[in-house]
Amino acid sequence: MKYEAHYLCDVCGHEWKTYYNKISSLEQGDICENCMGRPLQKDYRGCVVEPYFYRNLDNEPQRDT
Repeated sequence: MKYEAHYLCDVCGHEWKTYYNKISSLEQGDICENCMGRPLQKDYRGCVVEPYFYRNLDNEPQRDT
């Protein structure tokens, strides 16, 4: 199975999407790379962001691109 997860950082508002093979990996969340690259945040490890939306790509019809 393949999943597409959409994330929105609570700290900086950065939005991104990531693809997963397992839903258990998706449920662990992700860390905003935008926050980790801030110049005055050397010790900041980031906070785990939960996906606000995800979809199962196996259940969608295939598209020819």
